[in-house]
Amino acid sequence: MNLKGFYQTAKQELEPLFGEVVDFRLEQVERDDKNGLWEVVVSFLMENKNPVENPSYIHKSIENEYKYHRIYKSLKINDDMEVMGLYMFST
Repeated sequence: MNLKGFYQTAKQELEPLFGEVVDFRLEQVERDDKNGLWEVVVSFLMENKNPVENPSYIHKSIENEYKYHRIYKSLKINDDMEVMGLYMFST
């Protein structure tokens, strides 16, 4: 298993779809022997396109945390490092 290879393959596949991905993380890699593929879960930060403007319930010290949100994606990758599927992933 080459974790760096999974990281690079996933990032190269997602950047054309989402633009430059920020704080890209390899979260999980697991082999599915039944179908011969690797399930790879990654996450990255995306700018929040619908931020709440000055919400009264958010303290000023954490207001910046709502400018971005973490996106999780699951990819199925074969042994040749080809992406065979891209899926939504919820935590």
